[in-house]
Amino acid sequence: MSAFYSYTLNIEHISGQDTLVSVTINGTVYPAPVPFVMSAVNAPAIVAWLNTAISEYLWFYQYSTDYPTGLSYLNIFTACTSESAQDAITAQVVVSGAAENVAAIVVNCGQTPCAGITATISGALGVDCTEGQQAIVFTDTTGAYSLANPGGYGTPNFPAVSDILTYTFTLLNSTGSVVGTPYTATYVPSATAPFASISLTPANFGITSFTGNIGYQLKYTIVTNNAITCSPLQIPFTMPCCGGVLTSGLAVSFNLQQQPITPANPTPTPVQLTFTDTTYAYATPDNTGGYGTPNPPYSAVSHTEFVVTRPDGQVISFDVGYVPSATNNVAIITAANLGYAANGPIPDGVYKFVFNVYATPSSSECLLASTTIYTVLFQNTYNCLYNQGISLLSGCELRAKERWSTNWNELQMIIAASVGNINCVVGKVERLLEICQLNCPTC
Repeated sequence: MSAFYSYTLNIEHISGQDTLVSVTINGTVYPAPVPFVMSAVNAPAIVAWLNTAISEYLWFYQYSTDYPTGLSYLNIFTACTSESAQDAITAQVVVSGAAENVAAIVVNCGQTPCAGITATISGALGVDCTEGQQAIVFTDTTGAYSLANPGGYGTPNFPAVSDILTYTFTLLNSTGSVVGTPYTATYVPSATAPFASISLTPANFGITSFTGNIGYQLKYTIVTNNAITCSPLQIPFTMPCCGGVLTSGLAVSFNLQQQPITPANPTPTPVQLTFTDTTYAYATPDNTGGYGTPNPPYSAVSHTEFVVTRPDGQVISFDVGYVPSATNNVAIITAANLGYAANGPIPDGVYKFVFNVYATPSSSECLLASTTIYTVLFQNTYNCLYNQGISLLSGCELRAKERWSTNWNELQMIIAASVGNINCVVGKVERLLEICQLNCPTC
């Protein structure tokens, strides 16, 4: 006896950096003609290859970027397919240089017979993040009747698309109770590819938001011109958090240190920063925001991420592989992590660092905690002024020494002022560096 299943490959990545290598179904590997860089531009080509190479499935995709975290999502999924047993589908991807296998999420599409309906109505469901907004993307994939699609809409089946008067979506929780209010949509499916989709937001169901990392069901109901009401689909799914923070008392904190100055190397080239997680373990009354009961423990963390806004306005997202533990709270952030040359230097200026701590399982992208700090980096300016000061020691240019002393004191003031009000020092350390390099080109 057949059942109806849909399959979703939810691939999380940093846009433009990672690749899709192959898809495996029941042990048969379908290698991509070339590794596809996962991006919005390549998504149609990926699905076109899948529809050609694995034509027994009808492949679709949804691609979006969650701007608060900088992560992107490439959801590749199929319509509900009639099979005697579930298939095992995985995708091999290369994420940040490491090969990973991503298993497809399999759901029973809840196909049930409806008296008077002879078309086999099918649909594909994607859950997505669009600019931080949770959305359910539904596509009616029934299609038109043909010899290749005997369950499609239209003669000899009933109904045709034109026979359907209304389309209603009902949101249910995992136990089948209605959430919010059913939504009767102006959406009309297409009987021919490309099939029409509808994006359903919380407001459509009269609620303020979906709850991340829990199970829902989407019920699809049609009313025909023969007064037949049919709910052929009831598709279960798990809503991603879309970067939302789970309720917890965890309050993460951290600090950043530029490269240490030593007698042997008083002017190190800034090629990295030392990150120290200062959240530590829960303790009362001094550290009630730490890891551990009643807050999430260290073991609840799947991975962490940095989202950095550089002085030039560019936003860089990266994961250095840091996972906090009772014995590990330090990580290194390199110039390459920040999008600069590996050998530096990291430019001076004001940086915004967002530190995100993600919950297990990571596939739902739920944040356990997130915190932001602004910091001014000044190593290049310090190095220039230091070298300039050394060169002036043996000279008699009093006015040059006065200028240098003024600039040196201003750097100390910038560093001190940045602690209380970062906005007041924006652009100032860069200006000091320009002045120093103008006065002392060899520095």
